[in-house]
Amino acid sequence: MLHDVIGMVTECIELVNPNMVIVNDGDDFREVLSFDSLDEVELVMAIEDKFSLNMNLPDDAFLEYKSKADLAKYLEREITSGKIE
Repeated sequence: MLHDVIGMVTECIELVNPNMVIVNDGDDFREVLSFDSLDEVELVMAIEDKFSLNMNLPDDAFLEYKSKADLAKYLEREITSGKIE
């Protein structure tokens, strides 16, 4: 299941990454992609849409995850706990 979630996170990152820079699962995607605050907001919105979140992804929770793998693990926990349908 984690692999599927990482794939979905990758799709969201690609939406805000028009240059298609390769981001490995363990990379700090904000650093690799030189994300600014607008990029981060766009990524949060893409994740909320992709995962059909029934809650807003907390900004502070999002900011503590640096890699796709970390973010996917967080989302997987939220899915398992029933917070994400």
